Amino acid sequence: MTRRALALLRGLSSVAAIVAIMAAIPLALVRFAGLPGSDIVRSLTDDLVSDTTRTEQLLRGGLALIAWLCWAQLAFALVVETVAAVRGTVARRVPTLPGFQAFAARLVTSCTLVVSSFTPPTPAIAAPLTPVAAIHEPVLALAAGSHHRTTLEAVASPIVSAAASSRTYVVEDRDTFWDLGERFLGDGLRWRDLRTANLGVVMSDGTTISESTEALQPGWELRLPADAVVPLATGASEPVPDGNLVTVERGEHLWQLATEALTDAWGRPPTDPELAPYWSEMIELNRDHLAPPGDPNLIYTGQQFIVPPVPANPLAPAPASPPPAEPAEAPTVPAQTTPPPVTTAPPAVPATTPPTAPTAPAEPAAAAPTTSEAAAENAADDGSDPAIGLVALGIGGLATGAGALALTLRRLRHHQAARRRPGTTPLTPPAGALAYEAKSRAVADTEAARWIEATNRYLTHQLAQLSDTPTPAVVAMRAGSLGVELLLDEPCAVVDGFVLDPTSATAWRLDPALELAGIEAAGGGEQPYSPALVPVGRTAGGDLHLDLEQVGLIAVDGEPDTVHGWMRTIATAIAVVPNARPCEVVALGLDTEMSGLVNVTIPSDPAAWVEQFCHEMRQLNARLDATPYRQRVQPGEVFHPTIVLLGADQAGVGRQVAEVAALVNTPVAIIAAALLPTGCRVHLTRDRATLEPFGIDFTPAITDFMELRQISALLEAVADPDLSGPVVEDPADSGVSAGTGIEAAFEGTAELIERITRKRPVEVTLLGPRPRISGLGKEPPAKVASVIAYLAYHRSVSSQTLRETFWPSSTSRKTADNALSTVRQLLGTGADGHHRLTIATNSGRYELSDEVGCDWTRVEALTCAARKRDGADAIELLRAALQLAEGRIASDADRNYAWLNEDHQIYGRIERVIVDAAHLLGELALDTGDQDLARWAAGKGLAVVPSQESMYRITMRAAAASGDSQGVCDAYRAASAAAEDVSPWTEVQPETADLMVRLRGAIEPPRSV
Repeated sequence: MTRRALALLRGLSSVAAIVAIMAAIPLALVRFAGLPGSDIVRSLTDDLVSDTTRTEQLLRGGLALIAWLCWAQLAFALVVETVAAVRGTVARRVPTLPGFQAFAARLVTSCTLVVSSFTPPTPAIAAPLTPVAAIHEPVLALAAGSHHRTTLEAVASPIVSAAASSRTYVVEDRDTFWDLGERFLGDGLRWRDLRTANLGVVMSDGTTISESTEALQPGWELRLPADAVVPLATGASEPVPDGNLVTVERGEHLWQLATEALTDAWGRPPTDPELAPYWSEMIELNRDHLAPPGDPNLIYTGQQFIVPPVPANPLAPAPASPPPAEPAEAPTVPAQTTPPPVTTAPPAVPATTPPTAPTAPAEPAAAAPTTSEAAAENAADDGSDPAIGLVALGIGGLATGAGALALTLRRLRHHQAARRRPGTTPLTPPAGALAYEAKSRAVADTEAARWIEATNRYLTHQLAQLSDTPTPAVVAMRAGSLGVELLLDEPCAVVDGFVLDPTSATAWRLDPALELAGIEAAGGGEQPYSPALVPVGRTAGGDLHLDLEQVGLIAVDGEPDTVHGWMRTIATAIAVVPNARPCEVVALGLDTEMSGLVNVTIPSDPAAWVEQFCHEMRQLNARLDATPYRQRVQPGEVFHPTIVLLGADQAGVGRQVAEVAALVNTPVAIIAAALLPTGCRVHLTRDRATLEPFGIDFTPAITDFMELRQISALLEAVADPDLSGPVVEDPADSGVSAGTGIEAAFEGTAELIERITRKRPVEVTLLGPRPRISGLGKEPPAKVASVIAYLAYHRSVSSQTLRETFWPSSTSRKTADNALSTVRQLLGTGADGHHRLTIATNSGRYELSDEVGCDWTRVEALTCAARKRDGADAIELLRAALQLAEGRIASDADRNYAWLNEDHQIYGRIERVIVDAAHLLGELALDTGDQDLARWAAGKGLAVVPSQESMYRITMRAAAASGDSQGVCDAYRAASAAAEDVSPWTEVQPETADLMVRLRGAIEPPRSV
């Protein structure tokens, strides 16, 4: 009690001293010495004063001024220390006389301890959490003949308290009990607990800690209470487990930190069932670092926690037979290996399945719409057209639907690039359509779409080897971690390349040993077995693809807007899915907007069309002795289905068409918003749909009018491979963006080439199948590498553009900021000591320094310079540019490079610049009689854009100039094959045919052997 009274007395003395310093001393100085400098001013301005008096006044004034300056420094130190104490931080050093700030710190600390003695400790509480148990992700089983309800299996995550080990802290200069209480105990008011833990302990300088100890000395080693939180950044004796560190900001909580970590790694917000186990793991990993009482809901600003390794994205590409798991970020799935890319669940479990078999919980609607909702919110946040946000609600919001759209656009644009005349550019879709395409790319899974397409053709190939094998009745397909799954209407003998699902007699899986490249090669020349197989919605295990032809008749009931939106999904899916594009869609009694899709017909006279159509289908059924499926498997006529979409007022038409659809050998499918006498039924809401009698639950994709229009505009822009306009100069073509400087008029060609192609400390290679980065010192994570490549292409990018490109679903700027901080650290600093990645504070733009080189920007600069020169100089510049081209742009890049290999604004521009450079170099080489250089230039152009027809014309002319008549014919045949690759009815361009006629007359025809 006596010690407490003495401590209280010392504290009150400190308060009195502070009051005296801040109030009494300045009053006394004013009373006895006057205002600062007053005596000095008086002595210098009074002419009547004697020299002796002036000297006395100057001396007295100088002493008074020194006293005022000393007081000012002490008062300033007290203010700084007081502000730091109130904020709970360590005060910064200030320029004062020796000992002044230390004296002020001692007074403020004593005063703070006295005040805290009368104040009960209250923890600062961050945003509270609602405790959530770890929940297993619901799994939807595709079942035939029964309807499965969905259940959630909640598994509580046990929380085990870990005893804190004995830990110490070495006092540093300027530390106080209050600071350490704030740092280790979460509250400066708990400083007494820290002192109590060290009572009686003898410090290194011989001082014994007692109840009267208030000041700390550097070098003291203090024991920390058992419930102290050791900041991870202090380099405490305990090792930091694998994972990254994150610092808590105001208002954050562990659930939010876990959400941000998964969102950053997966590129989408996790669902609650996906997040709960990771959140529990984060709590357990940081159990020793939680402030008392160890409640994960109570965390404090400035604390640091370990972020555990992120598990693989369940909706990302994952191998069916993966190698040993690596506890790192979700691996990049190598192209053309292991099936395939969307998480899925096994088909239905029969009643006889052993208890250990996986159950089939359903009701995926709660988790499935997450991507849709996030994308819609992002669309509203970024100020774009709100309708574009609907991309995530319709076909563009399905991973494989958006992936199929990307594949189709890429292939059609490839045809355009192959037939583009040099010096022209393909037509550009409207800005709204381009924005829609960019948003759909954020959720696109092109690899999943490739697996579905390849399996569809591979099944035809395998069945063709077995003429007597019954054709399977495929109702649905789904691609995921178990491979590609096929749900059959009835049991069927499995064929080579597929295995029977162990849990169901009506489900097959693609053999997991097969590779994507292998099945694409085997089935590449075959007709798709199910051309009307299209994605119609989501399940918990991935997007659901229904074979509309096999299902045959579907009666849909629900709200009219929802039903019509689902029918728009079917129409747009058929327009974008490569295997389904030959199918025709006929819409009756629905909105006329569907007519914007090239494969949709809206008859002007529905009654006449129905009569004619039914007549043709009956004749076809009588003529054929095999089903359309068998016709596709065995050589013969090939029939693609007609999909008839009927509105609610078309019940009579539905009954007429239903009769021919029920015939065995007719390729017809009907989806009607009206009752049909037979067939399947779908009860539809915006969040839930069930296909009876198969019992398949899914969340339907509902396509909006605006989305249909945007898809139509995108497809229309690429519909005609020969359609293009004059080239539009891009300001970036100046070459300045390359970081190569502006071309000097007096600079020689060799010097210019050397300056542009000189290697930089960091090099980014984009002009080949797989982007590469060198000079970083260590291999960056896949997404970080893609961000660096993106910056190298653009050189200057706004922070908003970066976030929208790489983190479109992130709800926090912190995710992008942390990643860009990693990028800046990897790029390091340049010779000038500045970061190679800087940000312009006023404009919010990230700028890449010239010390980061890029092959594309070199090509850009070299070709720009070549256009300003002629003759040998132009040839050398173009040769130097083309030497940097290594092949198809990003053809083997992973999904992180979607901005490069799926954005036609980028890869299309690169292709145009290189092909035009190759054409110009070929022309110049032919003019100078250098046929070998002309062939080399054409080969470079064909390496980047295979089948580019102008390159074949260069090759034909070079062969003719060399007297190689066979070479002319070979090049012409290759051009013809390239034209047929566009479509069987496409011929070579007129200039190619005219050139062949001219050259045939100028050279000797090839001799027959």
